[in-house]
This record gives sequence, C-alpha cells and structure tokens, in this order.
Amino acid sequence: MPEQITILLVDDDPMTRKIVPAHLKQMDVKFLIAEDGESGLAMALYDQPDLILLDVRMPSLDGFEVCEILKQNPTTSHIPIIFLTSATDPSEKIRAYELGASDYVTKPFNGRELSARVAASLRMQDLVRRLAVQANTDELTGLSNRTAIADHLSRLILREQQENDYTFAVLFLDFDRFKIINDSLGHAAGDELLIAITRSMSQMLDEHYGHHHYKAARLGGDEFLVVLSNPTNEQAVDELAHELQRKLTGPYMLGEHEIIASASMGIVISEGRYTDPQEIIRDADTAMYHAKADGKARHSFFNQEMHVAALDLLMLENDLRSALERNEFELLYQPIHNMETGRLKGFEALIRWHHPFRGTVPPLQFIPVAEETGLIVPIGWWILHQAAGQLQRWHEDFPQWSELTMNINISKRQLIHPDFVSRVKKGLDQTKVKRQCLTLEITESTIMGNLSTLKPVLQGLRDLGPTLAMDDFGTGHSSLGCLHKFPIDSLKVDRSFICNVEKDPSFASVLFAIVTLAHNLDLTVVAEGLETAEQVAHLQGLECDYGQGYYFAKPMSAKDAEALLCKDCDLAQSA
Repeated sequence: MPEQITILLVDDDPMTRKIVPAHLKQMDVKFLIAEDGESGLAMALYDQPDLILLDVRMPSLDGFEVCEILKQNPTTSHIPIIFLTSATDPSEKIRAYELGASDYVTKPFNGRELSARVAASLRMQDLVRRLAVQANTDELTGLSNRTAIADHLSRLILREQQENDYTFAVLFLDFDRFKIINDSLGHAAGDELLIAITRSMSQMLDEHYGHHHYKAARLGGDEFLVVLSNPTNEQAVDELAHELQRKLTGPYMLGEHEIIASASMGIVISEGRYTDPQEIIRDADTAMYHAKADGKARHSFFNQEMHVAALDLLMLENDLRSALERNEFELLYQPIHNMETGRLKGFEALIRWHHPFRGTVPPLQFIPVAEETGLIVPIGWWILHQAAGQLQRWHEDFPQWSELTMNINISKRQLIHPDFVSRVKKGLDQTKVKRQCLTLEITESTIMGNLSTLKPVLQGLRDLGPTLAMDDFGTGHSSLGCLHKFPIDSLKVDRSFICNVEKDPSFASVLFAIVTLAHNLDLTVVAEGLETAEQVAHLQGLECDYGQGYYFAKPMSAKDAEALLCKDCDLAQSA
C-alpha cells in the first residue's frame, strides 16, 4: 500500500468521530474529519482521500446522496467507500452496494472487524491503483502508453475548452532507419536503444521544460509522443524540437557499436481545434511523415494542406484497391531499338491507370502507394500476364516478328513472395510465350538492398528462360566491380546519365566505363530516356546496344504498337 494513507471520516455523531480513529490508530493513517455530508463532499473533492468512511443517516445531505455524487464524478469515482450505520435493514445494504460502496459496517463497531475491513479496502484500492498504472505504462520504457496519453489529451482538450488562455502542443517522434538496428544487431539491441533514447529525452525535457509541464509516451515500436502543456508560442516549440532532435542524436553505445540516432517529428499546436485526441495524434503523425519526406532528421508543423493531401492519398489507396476489378488499368508499350541499325527490337510494358474521376493517374503517384500497401503484387501479376499474353499474340499475328521481345518490370514485393518463381513459371506456361523473348526488369536498389535474399530467386527466374535486366542502373549503391556477382543479362542505364551526358564530361566518362565493363562481362546495355539526336549519336559512339526514349517513340497503345509492327514488317524481314 502507499506510504501515506488518508482516510476521510464523514459522520455527524461526535462519538463516532472519536471512536473510529482510536480503533484504527495502529494503522498509522492520516484522518480527515467532516461533521456533515456537505463538508464531507467538499473535502473528498479537494483532498482526494484514499478511503472514505461514510455515515448513512445525516441531516441535509445523507450518505447515500454523497456516495452517488462522488461515484458520478470522474475525479472521485475510484475512491472506495465504506458505509457506517446503526441500521440493520438489508435494503440499506443493498442500496449501498448498488451505489458503488465497497463495504458496509454496522454500529456499534467491533474494533478488529473495522480494522480488518478498512485494511482489506485499502489493499484492494492499492491493487487497483497498481493495475491501473501497469495498464497505462509502456513496459519497456516506463513512459505512458497509447491509452494513457489519449486520456491525458482528452483532459487537456477539456481544459482548453474551459480556459481561454490555455493551449498545448503535441510532438510525434519516429526514429529514422530504426529497423536497421533490429535487423543488424537484433531486437534486444533495439530495445536497449529505445531505453537509452527515453532516458535522453526525459532528461532533456526535465531540464528545458520542467517535469510537470510535459508528458511523454511510447506509442509502440520506435514511435513516441510528447505533449507540452501551455507552451509560450510556436517559436518556443520550434526551438524545443530543434534541441530535442540534437539531444536524441546520441551517440549511444550498444555493446561495441556506437549508434547515431535521428528522429523525424510532426508537431501540432492545439489552438482549440480538436475535440478528439485521436485526431491530434493523426495530424501529428501526418506532419511527421511530411518531415520524413523532406529528408528525415527534421520536424514539420502540421497545416491543413497536409490533412487534405493525406485524405487524398487515402482515397487514392481505396480506389486503387478496386481498380483491377473495374478494369481501369491499361498497358502501354514503349519501343526499344537497336542503336547500331535503328531497327525495332521489342517493347517495354508500362502500366497506366485511367481513374473514372481523376483521369489518368501518373505511375509516380500510384506505384509508391501500391508498393507500400502490397497492392503491387496482384497488379504485378496482372502486368506479367497481360504483357506476356500480348507478346504471344504478336508472335502469332506477325510471324516476321517471332523474335520480338518484351520487357516487364518486377517489384521488390513480388520478388520476396515465397512462391514467386513458381508463379512466374505458371504464368509463362499459361501464355505459352517464348521465354527467351521476355526480359524481367528489377531495379538496382532492389537487388543491392536484398542481394543475399534475392540472389537465389534471380537465379531461379533466369533458369526459367527469361533474361534479367538491372533497371535504373547508376541510381543505387552497386559498383561496376561487383556486376559479375549478379545473375543478370543486361543493364538499363538510368536517364539521369543520358540527359547530362552532353552537359558534364564526368557523365560521359561514367557512361563509357559502364558500357565497356558491361561488354567485357557479356552484358548488353540499354540507354533509357533518349530524347535528342545528339544523345543517340553519343551512345552510338560508345557502342551502346539498345536505346529507348521519346527520340524513338513515346509509350503507345497495343493498337498503335501493332501499326508500328505492320509498318516495319519489311525492315524486320530484311534483318
């Protein structure tokens, strides 16, 4: 039980007010004495005792009425009440328990019985208090948990509604690249880092803001919430956020490893705009993601435009979930040409989304959403079947183009799917397409970021017959010296190199090195984003194998692609 126990005795009988403290003297408790219901009610509200001994029959305001008022008040409803009465009517006992009393003692008192009942109520109250603390505390860090901080925010919202000059601020913290710690050093190290971060954060806030003027919580994982009570102004919050980010950087020692941490923060100033704590947390979370998008290790204040953008993104995600069923996707095909002869080699399949209200949604808008939600997996299967099936039909309809190729993009989400290789085999068997005429494109960042996991998958795909291309080469972290480690057949050089090749000699030098080394490794090279004759001439001079871009043609519909095949039939036959 707590060290300091306060018992409020409310009784209009002077003798009872003397006898009860005497019986409980050995318990070493502090007594508050009230002579009537009105003063007892006032003392209960103000002093918040640990236990109330309440006489039933009192003039003006009786014990039942006092009990009912206290139990209806959130600040006193948890206080246990033991009724004291000389009445023996069972109906009074029933009413006492119905009103929420924890016990009932009949006068005249037996000292040992009274002591035992009081001690039992106090033990039960202590157990309830400890369970409440446990239920509202994050087990790892000792901070408040999500439930407790939401309750705290509810109280602050109520206070803000009652006090015109009161406001509060909420900081949502998420640590950048925290998953790397868990993946590389283990979850125990990750937990150790979270504890160290909590210690640093609490120390800094205690020193700069005062222990009683903030409340911190861990929402889960590496997400934290800090609530500041009545900050001076937005600039003060901004300065505190800067200082908090500096403090949380570390370094932290995890065994032999020195770790530097960084946090992205979203900040909301209440300003009387909220009635629901979850809305505050949501908006602070939105601002935090905005900070991450701006480059991480920084903070952003929430504004309404962020909320509108978040809602728009949510609607986009919801619409994306049913886009396949509504047949809103279309594949366009961009030609790939032989750089030496200029002849058509094949196409790259590119997805487009024709939304019924938004119009055509650019891939840069919906592909990241599909990746994040996992919707890219069913969309990816649809692309594979559509593109492979289309290539097979072209092979049948245009025998002259029997070696026409098709490039298909494969996402990371698809690659890590447990039965990806077998699913690809099934799709190829169903379409009966020439497997050697398919090229599966995988971005450099995907391969490099998951090499040990994906290497057997890539080899399995290659064994099925399709060739493999490393897409967006030059944007990731691979080096020319390690290309021989990858089971790939070609490189697709990112358009950022192509568009700068005439402006910066260093890009030309890198391109020369890429093409030369690729050829030494028996890899073909495809240049993306060709737009000018000068770029084409430069790549031809480097003996780049293939090229695609607006210089040759924009992505086109299947019908337009067929027209192109018809037009170039003679050229293909003479090849």
